[in-house]
Amino acid sequence: MLPGGRVVGHEGVEAVVEVRDVENVDVGDMVTTLGGPAFAEYYKTKGCNVVRMPSGIDDYTLWISEPLACVVNGTRGSINRDRR
Repeated sequence: MLPGGRVVGHEGVEAVVEVRDVENVDVGDMVTTLGGPAFAEYYKTKGCNVVRMPSGIDDYTLWISEPLACVVNGTRGSINRDRR
């Protein structure tokens, strides 16, 4: 935690502990998220920012999803800019 109570992090991998108004995940699912303070104990995000990870994936593969998510986000951003 940074001074002033700010929590750092961005793309994270974690277990879902509560679900409201989304259909793409259930409590207990392991997910990767785009955005949010990933180093926080808990945080909420929109369902469109969450991708369920298949069961049985090892920790390394879950960990590497964070830098991969950065690449995907950057690519999506450049594609959207070109369409304007």
